[in-house]
Amino acid sequence: MTFSILVRYWLCSTLVISLVAAIACGGTSSPAPSSAPKEQAKALPTAVPQPAAKAKAAPQEGKTKALAVIASEPETLFYMLTADAHTGQFSDTINAYIGHLDKNTLEVSPTSLVVSWKQTAPDAWEYKLRPGVTFHDGEKWNSDAWEVYAKITGVPDYGQGSFAHTGPYHVEPIDDLTALIQCHEPCPLFPRGLNLSKTSSPGPLREIESIDQLNEITDNFGAGPFMINEYNRGQNIIATKFNGFVPAPETPEYAEPKLSEIEWQWRGETTVRAAMIETGEADWAFLLTLEDAEQLGPDRIVTGGTAEIAQFRIDTIWDPWLKIKEMRQAVVHSIDCQEIVASLYQGATTCRGNHGAPGVLGITPENIAPYEYNKDKARKLLEEIGYICGLSNSRDDCEAEINVASRSARIARNDEFIESMVLYMTEAGINAKVQFVETSIRTAMGRCGLGIEGAGGTQVGWKGATEAVAPICKDGAGVGQILDGIGFGYEIMDYAKMVNRHMLCESGRSTVCVPEKEEEWANARTLDGDARREALEAIADWQREHVYILPMFDLFAIYGVNPKLRGFEEPRFDKHTFANLWYFAD
Repeated sequence: MTFSILVRYWLCSTLVISLVAAIACGGTSSPAPSSAPKEQAKALPTAVPQPAAKAKAAPQEGKTKALAVIASEPETLFYMLTADAHTGQFSDTINAYIGHLDKNTLEVSPTSLVVSWKQTAPDAWEYKLRPGVTFHDGEKWNSDAWEVYAKITGVPDYGQGSFAHTGPYHVEPIDDLTALIQCHEPCPLFPRGLNLSKTSSPGPLREIESIDQLNEITDNFGAGPFMINEYNRGQNIIATKFNGFVPAPETPEYAEPKLSEIEWQWRGETTVRAAMIETGEADWAFLLTLEDAEQLGPDRIVTGGTAEIAQFRIDTIWDPWLKIKEMRQAVVHSIDCQEIVASLYQGATTCRGNHGAPGVLGITPENIAPYEYNKDKARKLLEEIGYICGLSNSRDDCEAEINVASRSARIARNDEFIESMVLYMTEAGINAKVQFVETSIRTAMGRCGLGIEGAGGTQVGWKGATEAVAPICKDGAGVGQILDGIGFGYEIMDYAKMVNRHMLCESGRSTVCVPEKEEEWANARTLDGDARREALEAIADWQREHVYILPMFDLFAIYGVNPKLRGFEEPRFDKHTFANLWYFAD
């Protein structure tokens, strides 16, 4: 009982954008637990406002300011300290990207920061930087600034920087506008890995040597098209056009801003955000619901894929039960993803069995297929390992509790989604609990991974990293967690990124450390062509079997828009908003 929604996905090797119809994950769905949310699905409008292909209209006279509304106040103005989606929507207008992956060609193109690049050795690239670029605080963008930014990848426990996407590297300035990038290993896809690397002024970063020092940075001086002019805590942020922004004529997404100002507000209730669009109070709203879209109608919404996957990090470091493969397998077989998607999201998305997407090198139809929902199988696996905490004969104070932790309003219908997962797990005999946490607590829990290279390039390693965070994680909230997250399913179209971020002992956000696999995985990231594909497929197969990351389904986004606010491209596979393309038209 599902209806189609206009959601864009990149499919197979050609990655053709198409309409995604009602879900067809395969198999017959069993009924959800009795308390799981159920409702009548309603059709989403199938039209989206799109500008003419060659529309270059000037801003409407007297209307050059837009009001954008997101769900929550940015966690921090300094984007490096958070991966929060709402903060990202804002910071994308402030901070310029070093790399750009064209959504149509899937080729890397120049940005407002870089002009060209060439590989000079298996582990080295030479970049030409765009001249005349300055940050909002007056600091210059040059090879020295990039060198400062790259050093942040060596800060212990920091995993939001370029390391997560490219692997560790350092910059050797050749001259002011020429930078030699030296990877720690062969890096044939390095320019694609920069797709999600954006920079800020080197001024506050020069003396950073620890995560604590990063946390002290409160300002965000980017080189993007807009700059922060006013921040009224609890109320709004006003970003004004940065007159010093240097466009990239080669890449339309980096054009000169057409608006003079974007005011950012936040409203936690999705109905409020939708009402602001309906009344004309707001011009753009992030993350609306299916019901909101129906209420607003086709001329006030834009829908599209996000290149992201709803997924969970499983604590295999601190929790004795989740370290066991059969326990993790019991978790995935206990959850009916298809029924959750049908009930909560009207079949508008697709369940996944891996934290990748069709077309990603390493992903196959077999290793991305949804996990089978089989409650009896889950119970048998629990019985095999002697787990009885969730069964009727277990103690009320059983310590083997599994917490499914999440932030409220993380994604559409987030709370209902998490509660449904836990209900399924409970019915299968897992002593599962819902744990909605504040952002600060969730951030601390996210640091219960393994750590990355230490400052100065000294490797911390698995043992040292875990010992360093043990006071927080071993005896704190990080134990026994299945922690929500957003996985970048497409990104550089290469599963090696997933390995970099999630599956290496030294990765700052990894909850996986399998020493006997490290050499194999490290080697896979150095290969190219068919050898790379085969090696990555083997890793993706292994990940699916061992369930170190629990994937659920592709994310889609519904944006509310003022019909006169134009500049939206077709729904993208990446996360960039490119608000500098917005303009008002009759």
